[in-house]
Amino acid sequence: MIWQHQWPICLLLCILPIICVTIDGIPRLHPEWIQFNPKNFTASSSLLFNGYGTSIQLTYGYVLINSYQEPYVSDAASVSSAGTIYCHRREKNADGHMVATEPYMLYSPSPMENGNFGFIIAATDHFLFATESLSYTKIMIHVYDLAGEVPTHCHALSPVFTVPTISSVRITARDDYLAVAEPANYIGQYMVGQVHIYRYNSDSIQWESIQLIRGSIPNGLFGANVVFWGTDCGHPTLFVQQDNHDLPQFNALNVFQWDHDHGYFIHTDTIADLVATVAAAGDDLVIFTQSDSPLLQYRLDSTGRWTVKTMVTPPTGLQRALLGNDLAIGSTGLAVVGSLSYDVLVTNLKDWVGIVNVPNATYSSASFGVELCMDGDIFACGCWPTTAMAPAVFLVDLHTTHSPLWLQILQWNERHPLLTVMLAFAVASTLVGHSVVVIVCCGDLLAVSWATARYSAVEDDLLW
Repeated sequence: MIWQHQWPICLLLCILPIICVTIDGIPRLHPEWIQFNPKNFTASSSLLFNGYGTSIQLTYGYVLINSYQEPYVSDAASVSSAGTIYCHRREKNADGHMVATEPYMLYSPSPMENGNFGFIIAATDHFLFATESLSYTKIMIHVYDLAGEVPTHCHALSPVFTVPTISSVRITARDDYLAVAEPANYIGQYMVGQVHIYRYNSDSIQWESIQLIRGSIPNGLFGANVVFWGTDCGHPTLFVQQDNHDLPQFNALNVFQWDHDHGYFIHTDTIADLVATVAAAGDDLVIFTQSDSPLLQYRLDSTGRWTVKTMVTPPTGLQRALLGNDLAIGSTGLAVVGSLSYDVLVTNLKDWVGIVNVPNATYSSASFGVELCMDGDIFACGCWPTTAMAPAVFLVDLHTTHSPLWLQILQWNERHPLLTVMLAFAVASTLVGHSVVVIVCCGDLLAVSWATARYSAVEDDLLW
């Protein structure tokens, strides 16, 4: 008799966790991951933890991780802050799981004290590019061939770059093209900026300088970011960010396409947005303008102009001011956004489809998502601790985009322990036919409801 009248409440309480999980926001993902750490970390290392994981690249066969403050140690000598690059081979085994080898430690051909080799790295599937400081203002870029058993040094780019600081160089590479940006390059008294374009010559087996593109706005910082996209008859499109601190109305993303008649890149479009981070892959150009603004997906329209196709609004319930620290997009249409709040957000460029927390709970208070790169559904992410522990880089496979329902319910229970206890009490009370006060939570909104179930042997009515 009791069950006859209480079954609607029991049914509601059974499906309530599913409703709560559905409304509770973006699902937490639990994808497969691999963790990498530096070999020579000590607790007395500097704040940047040997510079490990500040620049990361994924190629078809490698995970490449810089560690620009590590010493070079040999039988003959020890060279402080010479820098190195960890080269991990990666693949998937017969079961489809990611595996990675122990690293091959790549050093400069002539390690130098404070050389900071690998401060910035870029890569294609066949070549690796790494900066090295010859002095505080002189930067050399080394080229390595990735086709062999281990990376081998090919040559250094010419000329040597003269820059205000080691950090004022940006590099991007795609197929046979390389762009080296100097946003702080001076023309007269103003930092105008310029971008060097290199192309691989298969006959001479050299990367040769083919073009210099200069900015035109005083203090425009032309080249604050550079990104290649797509391939048009073997020639990619180049996006160059302009970041004018004095005149933000001139902030823009400049588009350069290859002119087949003249044999160089020409300016074809300007995307006038306050660009913070930018990435491109597949058919998409993705721009994150600022932390509290939408993620913008651009595509090339029939007129040859880049126009907004979708806008993905920043999710609620997160620290929006920390969103957009870094951005990466894969060729499958998924993109990842770093938030500096220990989360990486995943989007299909229509909506937010998941959140990836730092996989290892040991790093739960670390900055996760400060450096991102992506290849297909796999992304690599830097993780910088706030305590004296080794930094890490995580390789994450997003092949599965959602957690199982049972795991989502368990995670909801972990986030709302008090409400879970009340819900359990409600279920138990209902099953034995007693009165109960039920408090439930749907997402970030606290829904409070009360129910009184009175039952007697004479009356068969359920009273609310």
